[in-house]
Amino acid sequence: MNDVWWCLFSFRGRIDRMPYLLGSILCLLVSAILEPIIRDAYLGDRTHWIGYELSLAMAKADLTVAAVTLWPSLALQVKRARSIGFPIWFLLVILAVTGMLMLLVPTLGMLAAVVVAAVHLFAPRDFARARFA
Repeated sequence: MNDVWWCLFSFRGRIDRMPYLLGSILCLLVSAILEPIIRDAYLGDRTHWIGYELSLAMAKADLTVAAVTLWPSLALQVKRARSIGFPIWFLLVILAVTGMLMLLVPTLGMLAAVVVAAVHLFAPRDFARARFA
């Protein structure tokens, strides 16, 4: 249990591919399970809502789920970036650019997110040091 706690909530240390993959899948499963539950809690029996009220309730549900999974996701990203040798500031720049792309051009942003996830998942340990040294 301490290993799971460390893996999902601590920013210290490094992790290999398998704990990163399992932690990412766990975050996705938590999001997939919590999203309909929280959405139902916000909407309740008010299915007649349209337009602004509906989109506001859906945005509240999405923000709640994002707030729950943000810390574990960032902890996994930071530890994996450290494992493959990328500096943390580089990871923050990549996440900021990916986030801006997702806002401006969602398809391009999703493609960038998939590329970043693939680099984190498939890069061997100390990849950046060997590549950019």
